[in-house]
Amino acid sequence: MIVVFTFSGSVGARWIRRFDGGAFSHCFPVFSGRAIEALPGPGVFERGETAAIGGSENQAYWLPDDSEDSARAAEAYARSLIGARYDHWAIPSLALRAMFGTAPHWERPGCYYCDEMTLMTAAVASQRVKNQLRGWAGRYGVEAARQILIEAGAVPV
Repeated sequence: MIVVFTFSGSVGARWIRRFDGGAFSHCFPVFSGRAIEALPGPGVFERGETAAIGGSENQAYWLPDDSEDSARAAEAYARSLIGARYDHWAIPSLALRAMFGTAPHWERPGCYYCDEMTLMTAAVASQRVKNQLRGWAGRYGVEAARQILIEAGAVPV
């Protein structure tokens, strides 16, 4: 499984990076050359990898899967989320955490922010990610997702 972290110069992306404390403003898994993303507007959707990755400031990580079966299960899980709505309330929660040092982890059933969709999918693919997520309380956002994947053994592509 490949996970891509993207950089954008848009106003929204700059705010996300400011609140998140990282270099990236969006993340998503890639399977068989297809990206599955969670974005405001379309929610969770699928698009071509090359259209999604573009930009020299982006970074991709390879996450070693536990097995071929777990990789297929992760892809099936990510595809099962297509059509779900975007979790718009995750952004204010991230901002509160950045401003005050703490905030509840916001979750709305059936709605996804890019980092939670990416990490939930990665946890299906890798027991190491699943183990890292046990200590996830209070760690969320794009940069937290990147750190969790690195701690679980993901390597830059």
